[in-house]
Amino acid sequence: MNVLIIKGSPQISGNTHKLADAFAKDAKEAGSQVNESVLKKLDIKDCLGCCACQRNGGTCVQKDDMQEVYEKIREADHIVFATPVYFYNYTSLLKRTMDRMFALDQNLIGKKFSMIVTGAAPNECWQSLLKQTFEKFLSCFRNEDNRVGYFLYGCASDGADSKLFQKAMEAAYEAEKNNKEMAVSFLRKDSIISIRPTAICRDAVRLRYGRLLPNVTQENPLSLPIN
Repeated sequence: MNVLIIKGSPQISGNTHKLADAFAKDAKEAGSQVNESVLKKLDIKDCLGCCACQRNGGTCVQKDDMQEVYEKIREADHIVFATPVYFYNYTSLLKRTMDRMFALDQNLIGKKFSMIVTGAAPNECWQSLLKQTFEKFLSCFRNEDNRVGYFLYGCASDGADSKLFQKAMEAAYEAEKNNKEMAVSFLRKDSIISIRPTAICRDAVRLRYGRLLPNVTQENPLSLPIN
């Protein structure tokens, strides 16, 4: 599988990129080819709203670094957006890029779309508006073969470090295989992370972390020591 991670944080060494990198590591180990677009490093202009792309077969008239992102999107099977939460929604970097994807809305077929989100809020309820916006965005891509992959929340991520992120992804990657929506809370007390189905998706989830674990529910989260 060809995976593209679109990193939308202005902090290149921040929590969003660390969690996305942890996902990329596991994806590569599973045999996927992983590419990335770091939006902070690219010159991507705002959508002009001229609709020329809707009349010429999907070619944006602006010649900037979005042309490089377009090519990566076309080649990818799985597109993963990564962003911190700013005022309940995406960063402006990511929103600008998503707006420019208007040129592709009729041409993307068989794509899987996922989202990795980080935020300082203690639980995923503060990130629910972003999820709703993401789902509406995906509904604009009209081909039935396109599908939603997973939505991973990284809550209270200000206190996390690289070891926590990798532990979280090792467990959450197994949930991703089942297309489950997961929340990861990074708790410094007792040096544990808590991984559970989100309040929006309460289905029981089976996670494999070295061995088969019991069903994990909202009321019975999975806690993993980081040592």
